[in-house]
Amino acid sequence: MRNIDACTHVYCTSIDGYVVMQESVKHCTGDLQACLKAGGVILLPEDVCCRLCAISSTIKTCSTGVKNVKLTEGSCSGQVNVTVCEDKCSPNTQNNPDMDRKIVECGYCVPKNTKFTNVTLSCDDGSTTIYTIIEPVSCQCKLSDCRESERIN
Repeated sequence: MRNIDACTHVYCTSIDGYVVMQESVKHCTGDLQACLKAGGVILLPEDVCCRLCAISSTIKTCSTGVKNVKLTEGSCSGQVNVTVCEDKCSPNTQNNPDMDRKIVECGYCVPKNTKFTNVTLSCDDGSTTIYTIIEPVSCQCKLSDCRESERIN
């Protein structure tokens, strides 16, 4: 069997004692207009015959919040309020009506814009030091493979 493209396969078969080359063509039946009307996006991934309809259920925004954390730098430390990205972003599911498969991506709330903030830490010798942290100004949902190692939060 040989693939001409993602939709066309050529193979040899025996008919009445003769070897005959035959072609198998997959025809896509998905309704692309219905996908677009539902707010979806048409995708054609590499090595896939039929287009995918990606209808996003992703929360379009996530927000910043404040978290009290202990920061330590050498012999200096302090409890400080830092801005963090919070909230959960919904996953995105891409359905392919022509194949028995779904592609699921997880949504993570990540910084969109950041700023530098100086915080004061108290040191063991009684002095103080200024420590610079990076905080989000705004956050956004980011889609990626659903692997815990890629989670950003």
